[in-house]
Amino acid sequence: MELLAIPSKRTLQFNLGEKLAQLIDSTFYQTSNSFESDLKEITIIRDEIASNNDISTGQVEQMYKYLNILKQLKKKFPVDQIQFSWCQTISTKSNIRGYPSLEWEESNIIYNLGAIYSLLSYEIGMTQDMLNTKYKYYQMAATMFNHVSIRDSKSAAVDGETAIALTNLMLAQGMECFWSRAKGKDNIKHLMLARLSSQVVIYYDKTFQYAKRSPLIKSDWIDHFKQKMIYFEVVTYYRMALDMQDNQKWGDMVRTLTHCVSLISNCRLDTSQQFLQMLKELLEEISKDNDFIYLQMVPETVAPIVKPLNMIELLDFDTVIAEGTQKWQNDIYFKNLLPLELIDACNAYNERQSQYVSEQIIQPITALIKELNSKLNEALKSQAVVGIPLDINEITSLDVSLSNFSSMNESIHSKLLVINLILDDEVESDKLLRSNHGLLHWNLPKSEDVNINLITKLTQLKQYLTQATNTDKETLDVLNMIDRNLLTTDPAEHLAKMKSNDEDPLSKESKDVQTNRDIFIRKVQEKVTENSVLLKMIKSCRENNEVVDQTKMESQFQEHLTIFQDDLMRVNKERTTNRKLLQQLENASSNNTTTETMKRLTPKELYIEEVKYSLGLLGQVKESITNGAHFYNDLLTSTNSLLSETEQFNEARKNAKKKLNDQLMNA
Repeated sequence: MELLAIPSKRTLQFNLGEKLAQLIDSTFYQTSNSFESDLKEITIIRDEIASNNDISTGQVEQMYKYLNILKQLKKKFPVDQIQFSWCQTISTKSNIRGYPSLEWEESNIIYNLGAIYSLLSYEIGMTQDMLNTKYKYYQMAATMFNHVSIRDSKSAAVDGETAIALTNLMLAQGMECFWSRAKGKDNIKHLMLARLSSQVVIYYDKTFQYAKRSPLIKSDWIDHFKQKMIYFEVVTYYRMALDMQDNQKWGDMVRTLTHCVSLISNCRLDTSQQFLQMLKELLEEISKDNDFIYLQMVPETVAPIVKPLNMIELLDFDTVIAEGTQKWQNDIYFKNLLPLELIDACNAYNERQSQYVSEQIIQPITALIKELNSKLNEALKSQAVVGIPLDINEITSLDVSLSNFSSMNESIHSKLLVINLILDDEVESDKLLRSNHGLLHWNLPKSEDVNINLITKLTQLKQYLTQATNTDKETLDVLNMIDRNLLTTDPAEHLAKMKSNDEDPLSKESKDVQTNRDIFIRKVQEKVTENSVLLKMIKSCRENNEVVDQTKMESQFQEHLTIFQDDLMRVNKERTTNRKLLQQLENASSNNTTTETMKRLTPKELYIEEVKYSLGLLGQVKESITNGAHFYNDLLTSTNSLLSETEQFNEARKNAKKKLNDQLMNA
């Protein structure tokens, strides 16, 4: 029957237990010492899979056991922290690909399960009793390869075209086994055998079409698929001819056998020559009988090929895996390791805590500082400026902030380009499939009708990014206008001798208030860092026998926020203080108002005006950078969210297209 087997992929061995231990120690609030037994067993199992080349049901069981382990690891650990390297063996070029993903590791194990099932079937003889076993192995292999084909392309063991080709190859060879077994039974009708072999043709045709697009499948295999397709097309017509013989349609039989001889002449399979000789002899015999006895007209065209009868289907993957791993369902690894569900939830609550503190405490205090500074600057407009020379780092830090903004701008721009490309590719894919199948059959909604929300969001984010770019340029221009030398150099000698008590008591009181507010903000930020909600929820989880109770988390979080009650009271107190100082500054400004007179500025007054101008610019830049930081963080969050939403949309559309495409191709 000239069947093929798929070689297993090879993997680079490494100490998986050691990598997991490092991950536990660096990520979790526990140490790896508590899990030495689990870590050792997992390392042994993977090493055995990596080094064992046996083709046996025992190896299949070991891989199911490892899949059960991977399923548990995905629940307990981040999926993208450990690098797994696998070597491709199906192509003529051996290439090694490493990817930090448990999903990638799982996909390769599933791929190898499919390969081993194909190898097990390959080693079984072609006796009538064993054909059913071969059929089942090919069915299992097809199920595994099909699952690989529908996984995310980043974590799939092979590309989609290759996986689909292998899926159809296994279905073709399984169907071939079913046909061969049926052929060996007594009293089976030729037309039934023709319908079975017609289905074999369909599967080999699909295999051939996808294999041509595969970057991995060898050219001699691709040619083999084509030859098998030709061979079974001949087999189908041959069985149709025998059915015509049973129904005494001698003219049709002559035409069909003539077509068989023409087709098989182009087939390069080893078994085709013997088949060709038999067909020629039968054609010669039937042609002679028809010419001298039956005298039936030989039609100019061959009869249409019979409707195929499919007797092999993909199994439910989840059911197959559940049955395969059933033996080890009670083997629980890292039982006492805190689940990622808890850690992820706590991280989300920590973000909410930060947002709560920012909105309820830090932002109101910052607004009070800004309001008082504005009034203070107005009241002190004609007085000497304070706080020079400045530390040069106070200004250069603004350069660094703008540089960071530029990096974030580029990152967001790149992600928006990725989103644009994903949506463009999805539209082109939809147009191509719609063109291939026609508007009547391709009934999926047009891309332009379903992606409008994503396009709108993308356009808005692009506008925001352009706005940020322009603002950054304006901020940089203002920063460059600041006289850095003036602000960071000691004043002239006569200005340096000015007495510190020149400053009026009201201004001094206001600045002391601002200083205390800065200290208060730092202490609140330290409290946020020191009082992570994670620690409290871990304690609650342990008291609840390591069970994560989502219903209790919100109430625990609200209770946790009460640690900021005193800080909220401080905010109200600062509001009262601000109103009092603002009124005093307003009164002082009114009392000091004098009639404006024309006079020449003294060097001291000129110096003060220049310093105040640069300080004003500096204040503008600081405010712009503070606002810019919030703006970029929000924009980055929105961009990441849109990227995730776009990827989910693209994946859903891809699956829908594949499903409809397969339906139309099988129709």
